Amino acid sequence: MGVNKPYPPRWADRFLEWYCHPELLEQIQGDVYEIFYRKAAESKRVAKLQFIWNVFRFFRLKNIKKTKRNYSTSTLSAAMIKSYFISGLRNITRNLVPSSINIVGLSIALACGVTIFLLIDSYYNRDTFHEKGDRLFLLMNKMRSGDEIENWARTPYLLGTSLKDDHSAVESVVRVQRDRLSVRHDDIVFSEPVWFVDADFFNVFSYPLLHGPKNALFDRNNIVLTEDMAIKYFGRTDVVNEELSIKFPREEKITFKIGAVLKRIPDKSSMFINVLIPMPNWEDHVDAARNFNGEHGLPPRLCFFGRATGLKN
Repeated sequence: MGVNKPYPPRWADRFLEWYCHPELLEQIQGDVYEIFYRKAAESKRVAKLQFIWNVFRFFRLKNIKKTKRNYSTSTLSAAMIKSYFISGLRNITRNLVPSSINIVGLSIALACGVTIFLLIDSYYNRDTFHEKGDRLFLLMNKMRSGDEIENWARTPYLLGTSLKDDHSAVESVVRVQRDRLSVRHDDIVFSEPVWFVDADFFNVFSYPLLHGPKNALFDRNNIVLTEDMAIKYFGRTDVVNEELSIKFPREEKITFKIGAVLKRIPDKSSMFINVLIPMPNWEDHVDAARNFNGEHGLPPRLCFFGRATGLKN
């Protein structure tokens, strides 16, 4: 007995063929079909909803087929447009209250429609630019709070190395610890949010580099700045091998070399990065200082991002 092959909604496919430019139809139709069949292996219902969403998402001015018009452009002369504009303005002034209600209502409706579209588009396209996105997982931690179970995106610090050692499906693990430290260059000093990360960060995530190599974080004396941060401190982006001083909790001031510069972080990224510092510096300076001051007696909790095969979402 053969397995019924799933098909996308026919009406949505016809709508795509109706509006899409013939030169773009084959490419766009191929993309949405490929996404549909990939999703259909997991859930046919989700695959159909995503197919409909993608059809409407490609309904853009540049993708719409052009129709030939038989009338002369002279019929839409400047005088006629001016006449229409004056007539419309007079109609609005004569019926000011109803016209105002209609204009405000239309404006609110358009604003709501655009906002909903942006929210949905952001939800479905968040972090989709990562090349290995289909193998990226965020490790979650279930915590009991009273009678409820809460999901936290922070897990025990020591879990990172043991997870990779004990599970062959895990290719690599990236730990992330966020903090705020004083960053200085000459007379320029700011308190900046910084990210302590493992050296495999750029092997897991596809953030593009403007200057410097991908292995910059393998040297614990290197840091990575974003394009905006480089301009903020140096007034330019080509700052590889320049130096910045960072002040740690025990009044330790350490000078780092800039190993690489990130391109401006994409808007669809869920990470908002300023400065990346190799994880060993957090272990030796930040965590050690807090343990010394008695701020916590339990292992710190960090975010983990893993690249794995053979796992399910």
